[in-house]
Amino acid sequence: MERYQRNIAEAGNTLARLKKRVNILALSRLGVILLGVALFFWLAQIASFWALIGLFMALILCFAFLVRKQSKVEELRVRWNAFAEINLNEIRIAEGKSNIYDHGNIYQNPAHPYSDDLDIYGEGSIYEMINRAATRQGKDRLASYLSAPAGSENSTLTAGDPPTLQLIEMRQKAVVELVADRDWCQQFQVDLFHAKQDGRDLKNALSHYVSGKQKEFGNRLLSIYIRFAPYLVLGIFAVSYWVPLLFKFGIWLGIAHLLFSLGYAARVSQIGGKFDKISTLLRTVGKAVGSIEDKDWNSSMMVKLAERIRSGGVSGQQVSLSIRQLAELLEKLDYRLNMLVGALMNMVFLWDFRQVMALQEWQKAHGDEVLDALDVIGETEALMSFAIFAINHPTWSFPEVHSASERMLVFQEMKHPLLAPDFAIANNYSKTDHRIALITGSNMAGKSTFLRTVGVNTVLALAGAPVCAKAMQVSVMHLITYMRIKDSLQESTSTFKAELDRMKMLLQTIQTQPASYFLIDEMLRGTNSVDKFKGSKAIIERLIQANATGMVATHDLQLSRLEEAHPGVIRNYHFDIQVVEGEMLFDYKLKQGECKVFNASLLLRGIGIEVDRV
Repeated sequence: MERYQRNIAEAGNTLARLKKRVNILALSRLGVILLGVALFFWLAQIASFWALIGLFMALILCFAFLVRKQSKVEELRVRWNAFAEINLNEIRIAEGKSNIYDHGNIYQNPAHPYSDDLDIYGEGSIYEMINRAATRQGKDRLASYLSAPAGSENSTLTAGDPPTLQLIEMRQKAVVELVADRDWCQQFQVDLFHAKQDGRDLKNALSHYVSGKQKEFGNRLLSIYIRFAPYLVLGIFAVSYWVPLLFKFGIWLGIAHLLFSLGYAARVSQIGGKFDKISTLLRTVGKAVGSIEDKDWNSSMMVKLAERIRSGGVSGQQVSLSIRQLAELLEKLDYRLNMLVGALMNMVFLWDFRQVMALQEWQKAHGDEVLDALDVIGETEALMSFAIFAINHPTWSFPEVHSASERMLVFQEMKHPLLAPDFAIANNYSKTDHRIALITGSNMAGKSTFLRTVGVNTVLALAGAPVCAKAMQVSVMHLITYMRIKDSLQESTSTFKAELDRMKMLLQTIQTQPASYFLIDEMLRGTNSVDKFKGSKAIIERLIQANATGMVATHDLQLSRLEEAHPGVIRNYHFDIQVVEGEMLFDYKLKQGECKVFNASLLLRGIGIEVDRV
């Protein structure tokens, strides 16, 4: 936090200096105009026509220099403002306030195996806590990281699953490399800050044009004529100094060019409209691509990402330069929006045709490689988000990930990442002599939070991120949860029906995914106590028959007897309370064995309801 505060202070001081420079340059421009007007009137009385022309050109050049200088200062101001904002955002997040980056609401899916139960996406979620991605590709990539184990988004895990293990390790090393260069990470965020503010999907905006489905503009003859048209028009006007009759011919030729351009104005506008006001976004993305190209990477994943854009595709040119070229072409095409300038440029240069044909040449040479570069940007943003996450939590650790066949889950001092560090309670667990942990306990004692703690950290571990634990060993697994079961009026679904549907999904996942790990919090809440016990017992026995692994939290103490019936398969754990002078004290610590103390009667007594003691 001290580092972020220093960065904000540095940004504030720099912005104050830049504001002074902008004011000086603005006054200088005004001074040039006033001085120019005074000199113009003075020279008009004593000097020749050519002296006035010389003065006019000098004023134009001086004014243009000041405008360009101020433009660069304004660009610096924008970058320093972005730098201040991203550092202030880190402080806000640490204070429990909302992240300025996307919260991932669009990725919420009640049918997902675990994301809704574990608060992976949406307000107050893990995604909101981690995300620093500005582009659509970055946000989507980060969401895919958290939706399934690395490399297994669309596949069934097999015993061992080496590609997944290798990819997790590659991500971890890439994140560690980025953590070591936090200044690069923040400058990368600055490069893409305009993309966050703009909000458009640049890849989607470019993909239709790059696909080449649009009609070809013009033909070879027109392309040749456009190249020589400026020399022809300017040559005619030059020769008209000696042959005055050619002056009228030059005017009529310019008018013909203008009318020709107007005839194709709709087609030009159709092409230009696809990139409306997108040049600034292109320039900022181009800088981000350049920052990946220019850095010497060590981790294999970052080396491969950089090579994808350094190779330059078929053009052999750096992709960052290709993106800047597209931005310049679009800026030049926008000259037509000024009626006077556009008319003059089309009369002499056939400007609209020239730029549209240049865009087509660019598309053929660089289109595909730029789309791929945007995917590289997205991958880097996802890894950079994990890196900033790790920077902000230096006491967290990177887990040791094992093959799916080992079915390992061991951790020390694990906490829930979304809980404030001062309030979160650390717990230890080791799945060495059992497959299913059956956790009993009192109301509000910590069972549900513990299951979510295990689930969230497992998701982070298998995504390649650090976990909120002193140490963790986990095998590659498909996580499936049964926690927040809700009824639905729209779908005419009762709570019990919703529970049955979720349980069916869980059992099917276990059958199709041999490396599944389940987290079940209080089964069959929507039925009576007798059916609840019988049904829960039958489900657990079905899980045992399926050779499944996981955790079950329950209030039903009778289920703890299953440990005796299935030794070496089920192990009892519990969360309990201590009652001191009528007050309930929770330590939220996981303990072995079944729970002996329950607190429902004490809680009811606290709201004025007495429960008969049997």
